Amino acid sequence: MAPVATKAQLQKQVKELTLQLGTLQTANGERNSHITALMEMQDRLTAQLHDAEARATAAQTEAAAAINATAAAAAAAAAAAAAAAAAAAAAAAAAAAAAAAAAAAAAGVPPVELVPKPKTYKFNIRREMRVTYEEFCAIRATIHTLVKSTQLSWREDFRRQDPAALALLFKSARKEHPILRNYTNNWATAAIAKTYMQNMRKHARRQGYIPRYQPGNARNDQ
Repeated sequence: MAPVATKAQLQKQVKELTLQLGTLQTANGERNSHITALMEMQDRLTAQLHDAEARATAAQTEAAAAINATAAAAAAAAAAAAAAAAAAAAAAAAAAAAAAAAAAAAAGVPPVELVPKPKTYKFNIRREMRVTYEEFCAIRATIHTLVKSTQLSWREDFRRQDPAALALLFKSARKEHPILRNYTNNWATAAIAKTYMQNMRKHARRQGYIPRYQPGNARNDQ
């Protein structure tokens, strides 16, 4: 039979257990406080990460918008330059035609009637030029050769071509075929060259040389 503990022994044991329990409670409190602090730090870091990601996304969006705006401005400038070159070429052609008409009038030769560009969107180029089939074939062959020699880009829309190259095309075509001076604003030369370049793009797409729609290039063969 186990001996019965005395009152003093029991009091001592209770005191020791109370001290141990207090120590454990203190340790648990410190651990819980540490866990709480770590969780709060995690929340702060997560919030900072989300904020940094949002700022990075906003910066990327702004950069993309700036790039698009720059590209649009460059395209608009190129289009304006092409329009100015076309207008200058048209003015030069008109001046040359006026001078030729004045010289013809002074010599007693009837003036040449200028042929305006057809008002319809689609038209037969040869018929509107009022030339024979043989004449048209010769003119067309010359213009096709000039498109290559002036280094016009068949990948690009006609309105985006280099203004200097277009001016050289019109001038060279009029020199080879003086009859092309009779068409206002060089519309006959432009129509033949434009059709030729459209056909080159269509052929390249069918053969798989270029995507059906290539970013940055002509999307519509019009």
